[in-house]
Amino acid sequence: NSRKLTDLEEQALIQYILNLATKGFPPRLSIVEDMANRHLEEQALIQYILNLATKGFPPRLSIVEDIANRLLATCDAPYVGSHWASNFVKRHIELRIHFQCKYDYQRAKCEDLEVICSWFELVQNTIAKYGINNADIYNFYETRFMMGVISTAIVVTSSDGYAKAKKVQPGNREWVTVIQGVNAQGWTVPPFIIVAGKNHLISWYENSGFPSDWVIAITENG
Repeated sequence: NSRKLTDLEEQALIQYILNLATKGFPPRLSIVEDMANRHLEEQALIQYILNLATKGFPPRLSIVEDIANRLLATCDAPYVGSHWASNFVKRHIELRIHFQCKYDYQRAKCEDLEVICSWFELVQNTIAKYGINNADIYNFYETRFMMGVISTAIVVTSSDGYAKAKKVQPGNREWVTVIQGVNAQGWTVPPFIIVAGKNHLISWYENSGFPSDWVIAITENG
C-alpha cells in the first residue's frame, strides 16, 4: 500500500508531467506511480542509513550505492551511476558526508609550524655539522595496528550531528607491528611485519601474493 502524497509532492509530480508533455511525452498514470514509488524507496534508504549511523556503523558511499542497486534489482531496473550516492546525499538535508578518521593528540601538536621549523632546522644543522650524505639518511617509522579495525573513510551520517561518524570497533583482534624505512634519495627498505604467533605458516609465503622481499617475524603479542 502506497501512502498518500503530500500537496508539495503532488505539485512536484504535476510539474514533472507538464515538463514531459512540453517535450512531446504523453503523461501517463505510470509516471505518477513510478515517482511515488521512487520517493518511498529513497525515504526507506534514508531511514536505513540513519539507523546504521545511530548504531555506530555509518555506511560508506559504496555501501549506499550497493543498497540502491539491490533495491533496483528487485524490479529489474538499471543500476545507478558512479556518482549517484554522493548526489543522493546532496539531495537530502537529513544526510551529510563526513570524513571519518582517528586523530592522535601528539600528531595534532606536531602541526604547530614553530615545532616543525625547529625540528627541520635541527636536522639541517646536524647534517652540516657531521657532513652526512643524503644516501645515509633514513626515515624509519614503526606503527602498530589491530587487524580488522576499520580505517579512515568517508561515511554517510545524519546531518543533525546526533549520529556521530564513529565506527564500532570489533573486539578480540590480533595486533600487527609494521616497520618501514625510506631513504632520503627516494628508495625504500622492504618492510618488517611482526605478527602474533609461535610458528610461521606456509600460507603466508605460498600463493598469498605476499612480496618475497618482505620480512615476517613472530612474537607472543605481535
